Amino acid sequence: MKINTLIADDEYSGRCTLELLLKALIPDNISLQIQLAATLEETSNLLNEHYFDIIFLDINFKGVSSFPILQFVPQETKIIFVTAYSEHAIQAIRNNAFDYLLKPVKEQELADCLDRFYQMHPTSLAFKQIQIKDKGFTRWLKTSAISHIRGQGPYSVIFYDNEQITVAKTLKSLSLDLNEDFVRIHKSFLVNRKFVKAFQRDQLILINQICLPISRNGVKNLDAS
Repeated sequence: MKINTLIADDEYSGRCTLELLLKALIPDNISLQIQLAATLEETSNLLNEHYFDIIFLDINFKGVSSFPILQFVPQETKIIFVTAYSEHAIQAIRNNAFDYLLKPVKEQELADCLDRFYQMHPTSLAFKQIQIKDKGFTRWLKTSAISHIRGQGPYSVIFYDNEQITVAKTLKSLSLDLNEDFVRIHKSFLVNRKFVKAFQRDQLILINQICLPISRNGVKNLDAS
């Protein structure tokens, strides 16, 4: 899956910051294609040459409004206005903005915006993320980066990239937020089948060489998947 994205901002720092945040938040199984524009002329030229799924558009280009350029944007494209001036919010909404972000762009606000886009996308499962509370902070985790989850009574430990994140959720409640890639292999373990290297009657090995117990029903669940 590919998302064609345009970041149009007259400030170099604004373009770079948003590009870095997007690359950090987009799931690994999504191909993110980003084009950058520093002027309204560059923005117009890119709109003539390419189709974009999402455009992050600064409202003010060195004192010149970017609203007139909207006439060249296809209806299907989602416009997300980015500006340092909150007074432009009403005008942005009137111009059918998909979202509105204030500078400096906060990672969580951008993550929430992307999640809304994923939910509207016909293949939203490909972008699946789950929301958790980690030490008082709200986080979004890409399910594609979760190898397995261990249940510990009312808590669960999520093995995410190189982290182990403990959350106040049971294994059963977490399973409701996950997609079909996750299989219950034991009363205490859920695994992402994309991380499974091999398994036998009572043991499962992940691609990172972690060994987990597997029950008789867990073998059946994996065989069925």
